Amino acid sequence: MHPVVAKVERLLRYRELLWLLVVQTLALRYRRTALGFVWSLVSPVLTMAILAVVFHFVIRIEMAHYTVFLLSAMLPWSFLASTLADASVSIIHREDLVTKQPIPKLVLPLATAGANFVNLLLAISVLLALVGPQLGVLPSVAWIYLPFGFFCLFAFSLGLGVMLSVATVYLRDLNHIVTVMLPAWMYASPVLYPLALPNGTPIIPVEFQPYFKLNPVYWILQLFVRPIYWGEAPSGHELMLASGLSLLVLVLGLAFFWWKEDDLVFHL
Repeated sequence: MHPVVAKVERLLRYRELLWLLVVQTLALRYRRTALGFVWSLVSPVLTMAILAVVFHFVIRIEMAHYTVFLLSAMLPWSFLASTLADASVSIIHREDLVTKQPIPKLVLPLATAGANFVNLLLAISVLLALVGPQLGVLPSVAWIYLPFGFFCLFAFSLGLGVMLSVATVYLRDLNHIVTVMLPAWMYASPVLYPLALPNGTPIIPVEFQPYFKLNPVYWILQLFVRPIYWGEAPSGHELMLASGLSLLVLVLGLAFFWWKEDDLVFHL
């Protein structure tokens, strides 16, 4: 049997543990809070409201339905950022489980990504259904591309997250580095602003836009911004680059993780 197939089969045997860890992560996240799981909805709404006021009225980005743009870009970015931050410490925070139980260690970053993904799905579904119509967001045929966007976003986040989970075992400072770098990455991505306004007026000078497109997150975010804000299907170029980059990062992440998996216990 191929080693990769054997690892996947072993991971599937621990699917109940994976689900238990996802539920436990969600339960601990909102334990002893007054609103509980409702915070997964309230938090992005408040964040978008603050950003909308700052960027629309203070910095004055003259963009119609700017809050809708934030909704389509901020929720996927928040999932990516929280998954990378949480996954980077997923193994060192479960040191007792890793060292005492012969479990596939991939379940730990995978459970982290899974819990955040549940949050994302619920938040974006409820916000599009309840808040979206108030902001002028109406369902369109282009929304059929959103599941593809979710797949690419999850694959990319998981691939990068598992790399960080292993690297942090060897370099504990990496978690703090990730926390510092994520805001910088957000501002370097078209999360708070598009590269150009709907009328074609560039926000980022045209000569600098190709550099922003070197950021892989740009292509993944287009799978959400295009259907939700623009109401149109992503282009074939965007679909190809988003899927190719996501799968590449996932494969590299899993390969790196499985290469170092058996050695992790000696460094915890």
